[in-house]
Amino acid sequence: MKKIMNYLMAFALCAMPLAFASCDSSDDYWGSPRYEINIGQAVSDYFNLYGAFGTDRQETDRWFFSHYPDAYDSEYNDFIAALNKYILNIDEVLDAYFDSEKGFGTFGTDETTARRWFFSNCDYAIESDFIYFWKEAANDIQKSKALMANILSGAAWRGNLTMHYKNTAAETQYTAVGCTEELDFDLAATGAAYGRGREVRTGKADGSPDSEDFFSWSIDDYGNIIIDFDDAELGQGKGVEMVIYYKDLNYLDDDSFSGIMTSNTQGLLEYDEFSLSRATYAKAKGKKTNPAAGKVFSGKNTKRQDLKQKKVVSTLKAPMR
Repeated sequence: MKKIMNYLMAFALCAMPLAFASCDSSDDYWGSPRYEINIGQAVSDYFNLYGAFGTDRQETDRWFFSHYPDAYDSEYNDFIAALNKYILNIDEVLDAYFDSEKGFGTFGTDETTARRWFFSNCDYAIESDFIYFWKEAANDIQKSKALMANILSGAAWRGNLTMHYKNTAAETQYTAVGCTEELDFDLAATGAAYGRGREVRTGKADGSPDSEDFFSWSIDDYGNIIIDFDDAELGQGKGVEMVIYYKDLNYLDDDSFSGIMTSNTQGLLEYDEFSLSRATYAKAKGKKTNPAAGKVFSGKNTKRQDLKQKKVVSTLKAPMR
């Protein structure tokens, strides 16, 4: 994912020779007693002022020589080498945070956990560093939402679905019914993460009629895909709500879409396993036109979730959709 370039310390501080009028260690010293610079303390003082992301070279040099006007070149070079060892790069920090194996996945975690992670992994960091990091992380999440929505809306999806439902909460076993599933997501606007859609279920194994339903959909900041079905009689926002929690999204890329869709409707005890592929409908294949081509979304290691409040639907009649 594209990150804002870290303009703060990208100047390879230790690579360039100095042209300052500081004294070399071989020079005679004729002033008041000179004390050797404590490089560790200098680095700590610098980061306490500028934060662990640092600042530009000109300001770094100004700060150092205003505090150590009689510094030797060797001491300056030691200072710069120490900065380069500990300086943070925002791209690297974000990559580690969003890493699916050692970090928190594409949609991160809550602010409290992120704060604890940040200060545990970023030496010399101060509060302003976390604020900067958290803002950039939020920007990345919005970009991920837009990319996911782009993939969803870039294709019509067709494949197999198995509905699992219970008539009452007292039942210990789910009834399973297979069918063919078709999903089509339309994007409300370029860059949006919501829109309208259509679902068609055919060939149901229990012999029940084929169905066609329309819905509104959106992706939240957790990466959950929320599908709010219309009521046939009452219209939009009046039907059941299903959610593909990001942790239940097995795979989404330009060609494949699989996972579990779970009821978020009070009284509807259903979850649906689906495995869909891009259908050859009128929509252009994303690998040629889709800026999200090549991106893979998978929430297998994700713990973050939302939507604890279940939707109440007064017209709910059947044990499954």
